Parts: sequence; C-alpha cells; structure tokens
Amino acid sequence: MAHNVLEIKNASFKAAVGAGVLTEFADAVASVQLQASSTPRSWNPISGAIQQNVGAQSESIVLNIGQDLTTGSLWLFLRTNHGAKGKVEFFPKGGTTPKVAANVTFQAPGTLGGTADAETASGATLLVDGLATITPAP
Repeated sequence: MAHNVLEIKNASFKAAVGAGVLTEFADAVASVQLQASSTPRSWNPISGAIQQNVGAQSESIVLNIGQDLTTGSLWLFLRTNHGAKGKVEFFPKGGTTPKVAANVTFQAPGTLGGTADAETASGATLLVDGLATITPAP
C-alpha cells in the first residue's frame, strides 16, 4: 500500500462550546496536534517473569496559537471557556477529509505576553472526552 505523508496545508480548525455552532479559528492556529498517551504498567515478580501492559489510552489536542486580545479571538475564547465542555474539528488538508473531531474540555492558554518586536504565541491543551473520531481520506 502506498504511503501518503500527512502535510498540514490549507487546514481548518473549528471550535464550539456545548452543542453550539462551530466557529472557524484557522488563522489563529500555528499548529494543532492530536496527542495520545497511556500509562505503562509492569509487574516484576520474584520469579523474574516480568509482565508489562499499558493502561487505557487518553487523548488531548495540543494547540500553538497566536495571542490576540480582540473580541472573538481564539485566545479569549479559550480563556473565557476554561473548564467548559465543547467540540472541535480540524481538517489537516482543508476540505472534508481527513477530519479529526472530538468532544473536549477547554483550557485557557498558558501564557500572555512575550519578547519585544516578535509575534507572541501561547500553548493550549484541550482534553478529549473518550477518543477523537478520525475520518480518513479515501
């Protein structure tokens, strides 16, 4: 099977609180990543028959966003809705597929401010409820 490397280009990132209408924030996002994690577990009995396993998978969506204090900006949206439940969708190539959709808990961006004469960015992590739904490209 051919391997098609994913290139983030002409991407879209949308978010909404609750069941609200999704708002496009792509111009505010420098990077978006679906990040999976799990906790490894080991049992080391005296017999030496080590058993290893992994815990349940959890996911988060990690954003690098531009700082913007204008009404309607993503930075203010995340700060205002810290702790609220909502939904996000992102399309790494624009269009309709591939698509990543998730129910999330919003968290405020971690920073405000930065270096003189430079664009400022902040990191934000959205906690995914369950696992994201990935719709692959055909």
